[in-house]
Amino acid sequence: MLKLFFPHLCCGCDRRLANGSQVLCVNCENELAICFPKNIKNNPFTQRFYGLLDLESGFSLLRFEQTNLTQRLLHQLKYKGQQQLGSYFALRMGTLLNQLEVKPEFDLIVPVPLSKKRLRKRGYNQVDQFAADLAETLQTQVALKALERIDSARSSVKLNRKHRFEREHRFRCSRSFEPQAGMHILLVDDVITTGATLEACAKVLLNAAAVRLSFATIAITE
Repeated sequence: MLKLFFPHLCCGCDRRLANGSQVLCVNCENELAICFPKNIKNNPFTQRFYGLLDLESGFSLLRFEQTNLTQRLLHQLKYKGQQQLGSYFALRMGTLLNQLEVKPEFDLIVPVPLSKKRLRKRGYNQVDQFAADLAETLQTQVALKALERIDSARSSVKLNRKHRFEREHRFRCSRSFEPQAGMHILLVDDVITTGATLEACAKVLLNAAAVRLSFATIAITE
């Protein structure tokens, strides 16, 4: 009766889901722009940080374009409360990682944090569910509150582009988190564009301890 009056709808096209489908219909699953690299150590993702960071690996699940399904799904995840998409993407990515000939081993998965203002407005960090379920799929640990984004009390209206950018990418380790030297941390976010946010978070972790770093995002822009 519940399914009759409140049917499960596809997060991609809003069509009613067939029995057994929980998030996406078959058509939308087939439309996904999967771009998971065969080589997670050397690919367009890791090349964005060439000369900036010494990464162990880097990878995304989907290709992001302004008009493709990936954009719609990330919008549903970030702004419409469809956190089951985070679980779905985590399972897809975790399965692909487990199928690699040389499976990477991560000691800890850490999500990029939201600002307190955005967290209050949205009610959740869209990356947390992805990070938690990816950790479960890979059978490793997750630290959802390892990093904090530093909110500025001052207005950034009069700042130039450089200083505004620096203010928007300020992070720190939380008081309850202390990374250990040699630990392999997988830092995760929803989408990578320039890579500035991941780089800023990475530098905080590297300043705290001599950790090994890998990056993963749900999607990557061209």
